[in-house]
Amino acid sequence: MYNQNMKNNHMKKAVCTMIPTMEEYKEGSTKKRNELQRLFHGANVAPFLSMENPYHYRCKVIASFAKKKGKVIAGIYQENTHKVIAEKDTYMQDKQANAILKTIVQYVNAYKIEPYNEDTGYGLLRHVLIRVGKYSDEILVCFVLANSTFPSRKNFAQSIMKQHPNIKTITYSVNAKQTSIVLGNNDKTIIGPGFIYDYLDDLKFRISSRSFYQVNPIQTERLYKVALEKADIKDSDKVLDTYCGIGTITLLASRLANFVVGVESNPAAIGDAMFNQKINQITNVEFIKKDATVFMNQMAMKKETFDVLIMDPPRSGSTKSFIQAVGKLQPKKVLYISCNPTTLKQDLKEFKKVGYEYTEVIPVDMFPFTDHVECIALLTKIEK
Repeated sequence: MYNQNMKNNHMKKAVCTMIPTMEEYKEGSTKKRNELQRLFHGANVAPFLSMENPYHYRCKVIASFAKKKGKVIAGIYQENTHKVIAEKDTYMQDKQANAILKTIVQYVNAYKIEPYNEDTGYGLLRHVLIRVGKYSDEILVCFVLANSTFPSRKNFAQSIMKQHPNIKTITYSVNAKQTSIVLGNNDKTIIGPGFIYDYLDDLKFRISSRSFYQVNPIQTERLYKVALEKADIKDSDKVLDTYCGIGTITLLASRLANFVVGVESNPAAIGDAMFNQKINQITNVEFIKKDATVFMNQMAMKKETFDVLIMDPPRSGSTKSFIQAVGKLQPKKVLYISCNPTTLKQDLKEFKKVGYEYTEVIPVDMFPFTDHVECIALLTKIEK
Protein backbone atom coordinates (compact mmCIF):
# COMPACT_ATOMS: atom_id res chain seq x y z
CA MET A 1 0.00 0.00 0.00
CA TYR A 2 2.62 2.55 1.05
CA ASN A 3 5.17 2.56 -1.76
CA GLN A 4 7.18 5.45 -3.10
CA ASN A 5 6.05 5.07 -6.71
CA MET A 6 2.75 6.88 -6.24
CA LYS A 7 3.57 9.94 -8.33
CA ASN A 8 0.39 11.88 -9.16
CA ASN A 9 -1.67 9.10 -7.52
CA HIS A 10 -3.95 11.73 -6.03
CA MET A 11 -4.44 13.29 -9.45
CA LYS A 12 -5.03 10.01 -11.28
CA LYS A 13 -7.88 9.24 -8.93
CA ALA A 14 -9.23 12.79 -9.17
CA VAL A 15 -9.68 12.55 -12.94
CA CYS A 16 -12.43 9.96 -12.46
CA THR A 17 -15.86 11.41 -13.21
CA MET A 18 -17.48 9.32 -10.46
CA ILE A 19 -17.34 11.23 -7.18
CA PRO A 20 -16.92 8.83 -4.25
CA THR A 21 -19.46 8.95 -1.45
CA MET A 22 -18.76 9.72 2.21
CA GLU A 23 -19.36 6.04 2.92
CA GLU A 24 -16.57 5.15 0.50
CA TYR A 25 -14.34 7.74 2.15
CA LYS A 26 -14.96 6.20 5.57
CA GLU A 27 -14.20 2.73 4.18
CA GLY A 28 -10.94 4.04 2.72
CA SER A 29 -9.99 5.61 6.06
CA THR A 30 -10.62 2.30 7.85
CA LYS A 31 -8.39 0.49 5.32
CA LYS A 32 -5.60 3.01 5.88
CA ARG A 33 -5.75 2.56 9.65
CA ASN A 34 -5.84 -1.24 9.32
CA GLU A 35 -2.73 -1.09 7.13
CA LEU A 36 -0.99 1.09 9.71
CA GLN A 37 -1.89 -1.40 12.47
CA ARG A 38 -0.30 -4.14 10.39
CA LEU A 39 2.79 -2.05 9.65
CA PHE A 40 3.30 -0.87 13.25
CA HIS A 41 2.41 -4.16 14.91
CA GLY A 42 3.00 -3.94 18.65
CA ALA A 43 2.50 -0.18 18.86
CA ASN A 44 -0.73 1.68 19.48
CA VAL A 45 -2.25 3.26 16.35
CA ALA A 46 -4.45 6.14 17.49
CA PRO A 47 -7.91 6.80 16.01
CA PHE A 48 -7.73 8.08 12.43
CA LEU A 49 -8.01 11.88 12.15
CA SER A 50 -10.14 12.03 9.02
CA MET A 51 -11.83 15.02 7.35
CA GLU A 52 -15.40 16.08 8.00
CA ASN A 53 -15.64 17.27 4.40
CA PRO A 54 -12.97 15.53 2.29
CA TYR A 55 -13.83 17.23 -1.02
CA HIS A 56 -11.94 20.07 -2.80
CA TYR A 57 -9.18 20.12 -0.16
CA ARG A 58 -6.16 20.53 -2.44
CA CYS A 59 -5.02 24.16 -2.54
CA LYS A 60 -2.10 23.43 -4.86
CA VAL A 61 -2.82 22.22 -8.40
CA ILE A 62 -0.40 21.31 -11.21
CA ALA A 63 -1.62 20.59 -14.73
CA SER A 64 0.20 19.82 -17.99
CA PHE A 65 -0.73 20.97 -21.50
CA ALA A 66 -1.11 19.10 -24.79
CA LYS A 67 -3.03 19.33 -28.05
CA LYS A 68 -6.00 17.13 -28.90
CA LYS A 69 -7.98 17.45 -32.13
CA GLY A 70 -6.47 20.86 -32.80
CA LYS A 71 -7.34 22.28 -29.36
CA VAL A 72 -5.13 22.75 -26.29
CA ILE A 73 -6.17 20.74 -23.25
CA ALA A 74 -4.88 20.72 -19.66
CA GLY A 75 -4.72 17.75 -17.34
CA ILE A 76 -2.42 15.06 -16.02
CA TYR A 77 -0.24 12.43 -17.65
CA GLN A 78 -1.82 9.04 -18.15
CA GLU A 79 -0.05 6.50 -15.96
CA ASN A 80 3.35 5.40 -17.32
CA THR A 81 2.96 7.61 -20.42
CA HIS A 82 3.46 11.21 -21.50
CA LYS A 83 -0.08 11.40 -22.84
CA VAL A 84 -2.13 14.18 -21.20
CA ILE A 85 -5.68 13.37 -20.07
CA ALA A 86 -7.99 16.39 -19.96
CA GLU A 87 -9.30 17.26 -16.50
CA LYS A 88 -12.86 18.08 -15.60
CA ASP A 89 -13.91 19.57 -12.27
CA THR A 90 -12.01 17.28 -9.92
CA TYR A 91 -13.44 16.54 -6.52
CA MET A 92 -10.13 16.91 -4.68
CA GLN A 93 -8.96 20.23 -6.11
CA ASP A 94 -10.02 23.62 -4.78
CA LYS A 95 -13.10 24.86 -6.66
CA GLN A 96 -11.47 28.16 -7.57
CA ALA A 97 -8.45 26.33 -8.98
CA ASN A 98 -10.75 24.18 -11.12
CA ALA A 99 -12.48 27.28 -12.51
CA ILE A 100 -9.17 29.07 -13.17
CA LEU A 101 -7.82 26.06 -15.06
CA LYS A 102 -10.85 26.16 -17.36
CA THR A 103 -10.29 29.86 -18.02
CA ILE A 104 -6.59 29.29 -18.72
CA VAL A 105 -7.39 26.65 -21.33
CA GLN A 106 -9.90 29.01 -22.91
CA TYR A 107 -7.35 31.84 -23.25
CA VAL A 108 -4.47 29.56 -24.27
CA ASN A 109 -6.61 28.59 -27.25
CA ALA A 110 -7.75 32.18 -27.89
CA TYR A 111 -4.15 33.47 -27.86
CA LYS A 112 -3.00 30.48 -29.93
CA ILE A 113 -0.25 29.56 -27.46
CA GLU A 114 1.27 26.23 -28.45
CA PRO A 115 1.78 23.53 -25.82
CA TYR A 116 5.26 22.03 -25.66
CA ASN A 117 5.71 18.74 -27.50
CA GLU A 118 8.40 16.56 -25.91
CA ASP A 119 8.86 14.48 -29.07
CA THR A 120 9.42 17.39 -31.48
CA GLY A 121 10.81 19.96 -29.01
CA TYR A 122 8.33 22.48 -30.48
CA GLY A 123 5.95 24.66 -28.49
CA LEU A 124 6.02 26.89 -25.42
CA LEU A 125 3.60 25.95 -22.65
CA ARG A 126 4.46 22.94 -20.47
CA HIS A 127 2.61 23.20 -17.14
CA VAL A 128 0.67 25.52 -14.87
CA LEU A 129 0.82 25.62 -11.07
CA ILE A 130 -2.05 27.22 -9.12
CA ARG A 131 -1.86 27.96 -5.38
CA VAL A 132 -4.90 29.08 -3.42
CA GLY A 133 -4.64 30.72 -0.01
CA LYS A 134 -7.36 28.89 1.91
CA TYR A 135 -7.83 31.61 4.50
CA SER A 136 -6.58 34.70 2.64
CA ASP A 137 -8.39 33.80 -0.61
CA GLU A 138 -5.32 35.04 -2.51
CA ILE A 139 -4.30 33.04 -5.59
CA LEU A 140 -0.98 32.60 -7.40
CA VAL A 141 -0.65 31.24 -10.95
CA CYS A 142 2.73 30.16 -12.35
CA PHE A 143 3.19 29.02 -15.96
CA VAL A 144 6.07 26.71 -16.80
CA LEU A 145 7.52 27.39 -20.25
CA ALA A 146 9.98 25.61 -22.53
CA ASN A 147 11.68 28.94 -23.30
CA SER A 148 11.39 32.62 -22.36
CA THR A 149 9.72 33.73 -25.62
CA PHE A 150 6.23 34.53 -24.34
CA PRO A 151 4.59 37.16 -26.59
CA SER A 152 1.58 39.11 -25.27
CA ARG A 153 2.19 37.60 -21.83
CA LYS A 154 0.88 40.66 -19.97
CA ASN A 155 -2.35 40.82 -22.01
CA PHE A 156 -2.75 37.06 -21.58
CA ALA A 157 -2.28 37.33 -17.80
CA GLN A 158 -4.65 40.31 -17.54
CA SER A 159 -7.35 38.41 -19.45
CA ILE A 160 -7.20 35.59 -16.86
CA MET A 161 -7.10 37.95 -13.87
CA LYS A 162 -10.12 39.86 -15.17
CA GLN A 163 -12.16 36.64 -14.91
CA HIS A 164 -10.75 35.75 -11.47
CA PRO A 165 -10.11 38.84 -9.27
CA ASN A 166 -8.70 36.72 -6.42
CA ILE A 167 -5.60 36.04 -8.52
CA LYS A 168 -3.05 38.40 -6.98
CA THR A 169 -0.01 37.45 -9.03
CA ILE A 170 0.94 35.57 -12.21
CA THR A 171 4.51 34.40 -12.78
CA TYR A 172 6.40 32.13 -15.16
CA SER A 173 9.31 29.74 -14.87
CA VAL A 174 11.46 28.47 -17.76
CA ASN A 175 12.28 24.76 -17.75
CA ALA A 176 13.90 23.59 -20.99
CA LYS A 177 15.09 20.25 -19.59
CA GLN A 178 13.59 16.84 -20.37
CA THR A 179 12.71 16.12 -16.77
CA SER A 180 9.82 15.16 -14.50
CA ILE A 181 10.64 18.16 -12.29
CA VAL A 182 8.00 20.79 -13.02
CA LEU A 183 9.57 24.16 -12.18
CA GLY A 184 12.72 25.70 -13.64
CA ASN A 185 15.38 27.39 -11.53
CA ASN A 186 13.90 30.90 -11.35
CA ASP A 187 10.49 32.57 -11.46
CA LYS A 188 9.81 35.82 -13.30
CA THR A 189 6.80 37.97 -12.46
CA ILE A 190 4.28 39.00 -15.12
CA ILE A 191 1.79 40.74 -12.80
CA GLY A 192 1.74 41.25 -9.04
CA PRO A 193 4.37 40.69 -6.33
CA GLY A 194 5.30 37.08 -7.27
CA PHE A 195 3.87 35.58 -4.08
CA ILE A 196 0.70 35.37 -2.00
CA TYR A 197 -0.02 35.21 1.72
CA ASP A 198 -2.01 32.71 3.71
CA TYR A 199 -2.70 32.07 7.38
CA LEU A 200 -2.10 29.08 9.61
CA ASP A 201 -3.58 29.33 13.10
CA ASP A 202 -3.57 33.16 12.65
CA LEU A 203 0.14 33.28 11.73
CA LYS A 204 0.84 34.83 8.31
CA PHE A 205 3.01 33.07 5.72
CA ARG A 206 4.42 34.21 2.39
CA ILE A 207 4.03 31.55 -0.31
CA SER A 208 5.64 31.45 -3.74
CA SER A 209 5.36 28.84 -6.49
CA ARG A 210 8.21 26.80 -5.02
CA SER A 211 7.51 27.17 -1.28
CA PHE A 212 6.99 23.96 0.65
CA TYR A 213 3.51 24.50 2.07
CA GLN A 214 1.10 21.69 2.86
CA VAL A 215 -1.63 21.26 0.20
CA ASN A 216 -4.44 20.62 2.71
CA PRO A 217 -4.63 23.65 5.04
CA ILE A 218 -7.54 22.39 7.17
CA GLN A 219 -5.77 19.15 8.06
CA THR A 220 -2.41 20.93 8.37
CA GLU A 221 -3.76 22.92 11.31
CA ARG A 222 -4.99 19.69 12.93
CA LEU A 223 -1.69 17.92 12.19
CA TYR A 224 0.45 20.61 13.82
CA LYS A 225 -1.93 21.14 16.74
CA VAL A 226 -1.98 17.44 17.61
CA ALA A 227 1.78 17.07 17.04
CA LEU A 228 2.70 20.01 19.30
CA GLU A 229 0.27 18.84 21.99
CA LYS A 230 1.90 15.41 21.85
CA ALA A 231 5.37 16.97 22.20
CA ASP A 232 4.18 18.76 25.37
CA ILE A 233 6.60 21.66 24.92
CA LYS A 234 7.20 23.68 28.09
CA ASP A 235 7.79 27.43 28.25
CA SER A 236 11.33 26.73 29.46
CA ASP A 237 12.18 24.37 26.56
CA LYS A 238 14.72 24.93 23.81
CA VAL A 239 13.46 23.38 20.56
CA LEU A 240 15.25 22.44 17.33
CA ASP A 241 13.20 22.22 14.14
CA THR A 242 15.12 20.36 11.43
CA TYR A 243 13.85 20.34 7.81
CA CYS A 244 12.11 23.59 8.84
CA GLY A 245 11.17 24.78 5.32
CA ILE A 246 9.44 28.18 5.37
CA GLY A 247 9.11 27.98 9.16
CA THR A 248 5.49 26.91 9.66
CA ILE A 249 5.88 24.54 12.62
CA THR A 250 8.93 26.49 13.87
CA LEU A 251 6.86 29.63 14.37
CA LEU A 252 3.92 27.71 15.83
CA ALA A 253 6.26 26.02 18.33
CA SER A 254 7.71 29.41 19.32
CA ARG A 255 4.43 30.22 21.11
CA LEU A 256 5.02 27.31 23.49
CA ALA A 257 8.80 27.23 23.90
CA ASN A 258 11.43 29.49 25.41
CA PHE A 259 13.47 29.47 22.19
CA VAL A 260 13.31 27.66 18.81
CA VAL A 261 16.06 27.13 16.23
CA GLY A 262 14.96 26.29 12.67
CA VAL A 263 17.51 24.69 10.33
CA GLU A 264 17.07 24.39 6.56
CA SER A 265 19.55 23.90 3.70
CA ASN A 266 17.36 25.37 0.93
CA PRO A 267 18.25 29.09 0.55
CA ALA A 268 14.84 30.14 -0.85
CA ALA A 269 13.00 28.35 1.97
CA ILE A 270 15.17 29.85 4.71
CA GLY A 271 14.67 33.28 3.15
CA ASP A 272 10.89 32.80 3.33
CA ALA A 273 11.20 31.53 6.91
CA MET A 274 13.10 34.66 8.02
CA PHE A 275 10.55 36.86 6.26
CA ASN A 276 7.68 35.01 7.94
CA GLN A 277 9.32 35.45 11.32
CA LYS A 278 9.63 39.20 10.67
CA ILE A 279 6.03 39.79 9.55
CA ASN A 280 4.72 37.83 12.55
CA GLN A 281 7.00 39.81 14.90
CA ILE A 282 8.37 36.70 16.58
CA THR A 283 11.61 37.22 18.51
CA ASN A 284 12.32 33.88 20.18
CA VAL A 285 13.30 32.10 16.93
CA GLU A 286 16.56 31.85 15.01
CA PHE A 287 16.70 30.45 11.46
CA ILE A 288 19.97 28.97 10.20
CA LYS A 289 20.80 28.02 6.61
CA LYS A 290 22.71 24.77 7.01
CA ASP A 291 22.41 21.03 6.55
CA ALA A 292 20.64 19.76 9.68
CA THR A 293 22.99 16.78 10.13
CA VAL A 294 26.05 19.04 10.02
CA PHE A 295 24.41 21.49 12.42
CA MET A 296 23.52 18.78 14.96
CA ASN A 297 27.03 17.33 14.91
CA GLN A 298 28.46 20.81 15.51
CA MET A 299 26.05 21.43 18.40
CA ALA A 300 26.88 18.04 19.93
CA MET A 301 30.60 18.84 19.81
CA LYS A 302 29.90 22.12 21.61
CA LYS A 303 27.81 20.23 24.22
CA GLU A 304 24.75 22.27 23.25
CA THR A 305 21.43 20.65 24.21
CA PHE A 306 17.80 20.78 23.07
CA ASP A 307 14.73 19.60 24.93
CA VAL A 308 12.65 18.77 21.85
CA LEU A 309 13.75 18.01 18.30
CA ILE A 310 11.16 18.27 15.50
CA MET A 311 11.61 16.54 12.15
CA ASP A 312 9.37 16.43 9.08
CA PRO A 313 11.55 14.80 6.39
CA PRO A 314 10.70 14.21 2.72
CA ARG A 315 8.82 11.11 1.53
CA SER A 316 12.10 9.22 1.23
CA GLY A 317 12.53 9.55 4.99
CA SER A 318 15.58 10.57 6.95
CA THR A 319 19.15 9.22 6.74
CA LYS A 320 21.28 7.09 9.03
CA SER A 321 23.75 9.96 9.43
CA PHE A 322 20.93 12.30 10.48
CA ILE A 323 19.62 9.83 13.06
CA GLN A 324 23.14 9.19 14.38
CA ALA A 325 23.57 12.96 14.77
CA VAL A 326 20.34 13.06 16.80
CA GLY A 327 21.82 10.31 18.98
CA LYS A 328 24.90 12.47 19.61
CA LEU A 329 22.83 15.58 20.34
CA GLN A 330 20.61 13.65 22.79
CA PRO A 331 17.40 15.73 22.88
CA LYS A 332 14.92 14.61 25.53
CA LYS A 333 12.18 14.05 22.91
CA VAL A 334 11.95 13.69 19.12
CA LEU A 335 8.73 14.69 17.39
CA TYR A 336 8.65 12.88 14.02
CA ILE A 337 6.06 13.96 11.43
CA SER A 338 6.05 11.63 8.42
CA CYS A 339 4.31 11.59 5.04
CA ASN A 340 5.40 7.99 4.37
CA PRO A 341 4.64 5.29 6.97
CA THR A 342 7.05 2.81 5.35
CA THR A 343 10.09 5.07 5.69
CA LEU A 344 8.88 6.13 9.14
CA LYS A 345 8.97 2.48 10.24
CA GLN A 346 12.50 2.10 8.83
CA ASP A 347 13.68 5.26 10.59
CA LEU A 348 12.13 4.22 13.91
CA LYS A 349 14.28 1.07 13.80
CA GLU A 350 17.38 3.24 13.34
CA PHE A 351 16.31 5.49 16.22
CA LYS A 352 16.14 2.49 18.51
CA LYS A 353 19.85 1.88 17.81
CA VAL A 354 20.68 5.36 19.15
CA GLY A 355 18.51 5.02 22.26
CA TYR A 356 15.00 6.24 21.32
CA GLU A 357 11.66 4.43 21.36
CA TYR A 358 8.04 5.15 20.49
CA THR A 359 4.78 3.68 21.71
CA GLU A 360 2.15 5.29 19.50
CA VAL A 361 1.53 6.41 15.91
CA ILE A 362 -1.13 9.06 15.24
CA PRO A 363 -2.50 9.02 11.66
CA VAL A 364 -3.79 12.23 10.05
CA ASP A 365 -5.61 12.06 6.72
CA MET A 366 -3.94 14.84 4.74
CA PHE A 367 -4.81 13.24 1.39
CA PRO A 368 -8.37 11.86 1.29
CA PHE A 369 -9.23 9.41 -1.52
CA THR A 370 -5.58 8.40 -1.93
CA ASP A 371 -3.34 5.75 -0.35
CA HIS A 372 -1.25 8.41 1.39
CA VAL A 373 -1.41 9.19 5.10
CA GLU A 374 0.56 11.47 7.42
CA CYS A 375 1.73 10.11 10.77
CA ILE A 376 2.96 11.56 14.03
CA ALA A 377 5.30 9.65 16.34
CA LEU A 378 6.84 10.90 19.58
CA LEU A 379 10.15 9.29 20.51
CA THR A 380 11.61 9.37 23.99
CA LYS A 381 14.87 8.12 25.42
CA ILE A 382 14.98 4.43 26.30
CA GLU A 383 15.42 4.07 30.04
CA LYS A 384 18.47 2.02 30.90
